[in-house]
Amino acid sequence: RRRPARGVRGEVGCLVDEPETKLEELRALLRVALPIAVVQLGLVAMGTVDTLMVGRVSAEALGGVALGNWWKMSWIVLGQGSLMVLDGVISEAVGACDDEAVGSNLMRGLVLAVIYSILLAPTFLGCASSLALLGQPEALLPLAGRYAAVQILAILPTCGFVVMRSAFQAVDSLRPVLLSVLLANILNPILNYALIWGLPQCGIPAMGALGSAWATVLSTWVLVVALPLFGKGVISPFITRSAVGGCLQPRPLLRLAALGLPVGLHQFTECVAFAVMMLMVGVFGVTAVASHQVAISMAGIPWNLALGISAAAAVRVGRAVGRREPDAVRRASVVALMTGAALMSGWSVLVIACPGQLARAWSSDPGVVALAAQLLPIAGAFGISDGLQTVASGVLRGLLDTRGLVVAAFVGYWVVGTPASWALSRTVGLGAAGVWWGMVLGLSCTCGLLLARVWRNMRGAARICSSLQLP
Repeated sequence: RRRPARGVRGEVGCLVDEPETKLEELRALLRVALPIAVVQLGLVAMGTVDTLMVGRVSAEALGGVALGNWWKMSWIVLGQGSLMVLDGVISEAVGACDDEAVGSNLMRGLVLAVIYSILLAPTFLGCASSLALLGQPEALLPLAGRYAAVQILAILPTCGFVVMRSAFQAVDSLRPVLLSVLLANILNPILNYALIWGLPQCGIPAMGALGSAWATVLSTWVLVVALPLFGKGVISPFITRSAVGGCLQPRPLLRLAALGLPVGLHQFTECVAFAVMMLMVGVFGVTAVASHQVAISMAGIPWNLALGISAAAAVRVGRAVGRREPDAVRRASVVALMTGAALMSGWSVLVIACPGQLARAWSSDPGVVALAAQLLPIAGAFGISDGLQTVASGVLRGLLDTRGLVVAAFVGYWVVGTPASWALSRTVGLGAAGVWWGMVLGLSCTCGLLLARVWRNMRGAARICSSLQLP
């Protein structure tokens, strides 16, 4: 069932789905979640191609690029995460058929993307010196520093892509996003080859491993430029003169930034916690690190799907809030959480049932396979909490209730998870498995806190809908 559009120029956004049953809501959720998951996997594929191609240069090149990329990702999540609140903001505007708010918040998001890019740039320049303080191999630091410095040019398109993707998600038009990611994935290996090994006949010199950094920058710019071109007819009706003119008004701009910053801090806190987890595992030797990498790589596969459900939850819940329908808010929240729980539970059963077979698919080293087979069942328990907290954060973004995200992350990862990992691995003597069990406890704590906040919002859904006030 669809209700008529009230807007004049935003007809695409104002044709809002209104599922009346949980099954219809599930279908609506998956229509958004599955394309987003494919997009996320496409972005991961770009990084994987970079790693594979740099690995053919030398082990030292691979290590330097890996360190530089880790440093980049640790900081860029602050900007990306802070802008992900637009999933909820623009979706609520679409649900309310407020064309002006859709366009204004899209433009404000792009303004914030520029501001965050400027603020994050100095952190990239401090890569080599900071990694030296962390005790990383001295031979890898020059390349890591140069790689991160080049990646400064990728901050703006990365943040801009998050903003525009949020707008396309909100109006259920993900085909342009899929096409832009596909184009970037086609060009990325070509650019990597040309810039790493050179094309003398075309006047392109070989740049070695640093060429991969430039390939990533160019691919990211292709991604963000292609997106509005592929989807010009979808978003352009919302970009009115008043939307452009009002995007620099201080009060709504600051309110949008205040809503988004806790999301960015939540993701930054999580990213740093996982980096510390890797360092704690590293104490137990090369085999432990390799086994940890197998387990974390396996955990990342369903997590990307959970991330798609999280973004879709923000869209579905946000549109229900915009329509001021408390029952629809509750239904969208419950369906998203149940879908996330079902997905992660299925994956957990798989890794608990056959950890040895999965470990052998990743490595032929007997020591790595043996330890990874111990870690994978723990990763199964880890995945349920991780998936649920990811989806719960999407529900809260849809409700524009973001303040609790950073508190839950800090308590879960730093008050519970990291100390527990240290104690179980060192004091109790569980080794790498102890690190993982500690993070299971931390993630479970974060998950519980976020679910409690979602539950509180469900009880107050009528109040939230009646007091809707967009930036």
